[in-house]
Amino acid sequence: MLKLETIVAGYGRAEVLRSIDLEVKPGECVAVVGRSGAGKTTLAKVLLGLVPARSGSVVHAGKDITDWPSFRRSRAGIGYVPSENGLFSQLTVAENLETGMFGSFKRSSYIPAQIVERFPMLQNRSDDFVSDLSASQRTQLSVARALVDRPSILIVDEPSEKIERSVWLSILAGIGELAIDNQVGVLLLGGDHDEMQPSVHRCLQLHNGVLSSRYQTERADHELDADSRQFYGDGRTEKRCQVLPLQRSRI
Repeated sequence: MLKLETIVAGYGRAEVLRSIDLEVKPGECVAVVGRSGAGKTTLAKVLLGLVPARSGSVVHAGKDITDWPSFRRSRAGIGYVPSENGLFSQLTVAENLETGMFGSFKRSSYIPAQIVERFPMLQNRSDDFVSDLSASQRTQLSVARALVDRPSILIVDEPSEKIERSVWLSILAGIGELAIDNQVGVLLLGGDHDEMQPSVHRCLQLHNGVLSSRYQTERADHELDADSRQFYGDGRTEKRCQVLPLQRSRI
């Protein structure tokens, strides 16, 4: 679980976030929407340890991580999909996925089959360079790279590159399914509530640094049982979570 309590943050004399309270449970997708400049990126940076909180606390898995550096948060299981994708353009798809395995101590040479099944282009274009991919394919790869490290919390910033709405909705749906199946808490940051609504349990609006206008979606009726599954499965989900070996430049 990820929990923010009365977070205040900003830059210099500017106060961007004002007394933010937010909670993301295992298996839950929460969207925070707002116009450009509302404070969404600052919120992500506070969660990642890139911008210090002036007051309040950030709690992850029962531990106060407010003062933790970014690398420690990553190792603790907080994953991030940046808006500009953050991929290495001169590396292949497979090599970029490999870089996603070094954020924590759970280093593995396997990519869960669920991820490849949800984003088949990973298999079909594993030897292609990122520079040769389309914007939608780069977005899929960026999401997959964050997931291969098996985070407990995933923060997804809306892509800055223009991709087809239908493709973005499909990616959001995939993130939502993986979150429920593997009990990953997901925080989606974007500007369009209508796009987020089908894939999330709750939608919050960020305006002038304050969270307001809470929406509860139909998916909120889904029972969230944090003890029913473990990420990438024990015996109860082993069949659904078989893994594929990742060998040099090939999935």
